[in-house]
Amino acid sequence: MAMLYSLCSVGPAFAKDDAVLTETQNSSETVPLPAANSGLTMSLGVATWHGGFGAPSATDISSVLVGVRYRRDRLRLSASVPYMRITSNGTFFTGLGGSPLFVAPNITTVARKRDGLGDLTIGGSYTVSGSNWRGFNLDVSGQIKIPTASRSSQLSTGKVDYALGADLSRSFGRWTPGFSASYRIFGNNSVWQFRDAFHTSANVTYALLPRTAVLLSYDYTQAATGFVGDAHEIVAGASTPITDRIRLTGYMSKGLSTGAADVSGGASLSLSY
Repeated sequence: MAMLYSLCSVGPAFAKDDAVLTETQNSSETVPLPAANSGLTMSLGVATWHGGFGAPSATDISSVLVGVRYRRDRLRLSASVPYMRITSNGTFFTGLGGSPLFVAPNITTVARKRDGLGDLTIGGSYTVSGSNWRGFNLDVSGQIKIPTASRSSQLSTGKVDYALGADLSRSFGRWTPGFSASYRIFGNNSVWQFRDAFHTSANVTYALLPRTAVLLSYDYTQAATGFVGDAHEIVAGASTPITDRIRLTGYMSKGLSTGAADVSGGASLSLSY
């Protein structure tokens, strides 16, 4: 479920040291594209998720995510906040990077509708690779989710969450395989006890043109509670410039387990200064 947040917060997957987009959410996709040494990027993304998540009735989630990123040489700083709408008889909260956090299915017999601003996520990453890394690129990253959503929206756990991660990739001509891993640390509230969990992604991108690329990724996310299963997903995406400053990115995913949405998709526009 992390791709939209990668798109808007410009994180490890679509945003390497020489990339434009990020999440993922969480997250997990990589497109090697030229980028300036410093500058500001603003983004607006939309996404939707649909599936049973192991329950008889379907869940529908839609999200609009606003993100901003500042880059200076090897350092990237980002912030993002989603507006979410959830229709489900299960329990979902705003997760790290604005992604839906699946907690439990079938809490009520009637589907509840909730909407509002979710929690704010602030993140940073740093490229530590150099000329002696034999062509490999390594990014280390960190995120913190701050409970800014209102209590009435019921979109937040009300606690601070953290994540630490790393992303390793290497280009071979037009091809760039990569692997990313992160560890999420959740804050417990008076109702729910969460389990700290890993997220991993194995991905490959292909540069169709100097600034246009496509992606294929396999993502695995450990469940945050014992009431749901782990998430396994296949993700396909593409990113291309519209103008020198505006970029369009889109993705689709297919869930392979009950812990993931049956299908999801999203798109984002980013403006660089």
